[in-house]
Amino acid sequence: SSFLHFFSLKNTKEALALSLFQTILGNGPQIASFSGLSSNTRLGKAVGAALGGKGGGSGSDNVAVSAFNFAYEETGLFGINLIAPKSSDVTGLLKAAVKELRAAASSVTDAELADAK
Repeated sequence: SSFLHFFSLKNTKEALALSLFQTILGNGPQIASFSGLSSNTRLGKAVGAALGGKGGGSGSDNVAVSAFNFAYEETGLFGINLIAPKSSDVTGLLKAAVKELRAAASSVTDAELADAK
């Protein structure tokens, strides 16, 4: 399971909101050679917890997760990106990331919003 949302820059409020949301969730590296999770992002914390508390920057699991946001005039795409080795429970990690995305959609704190701005 994954999450994708389509939108357009014609809806400026939605485009700006999704840009802030991306920052709140975690918009870290999206490269396959990156190893380790950021324990400072909501997605990193959620996936780290799904790994049994491992991965919070240790790099031992070669797992990375981040939100992405591509905004264009006529269309756009928002979603999450998960990189994990075959030996990982990819389904469980993705479920943890999607669960956190859904939780964040209804519970962004004032502090998280201020930091994202």
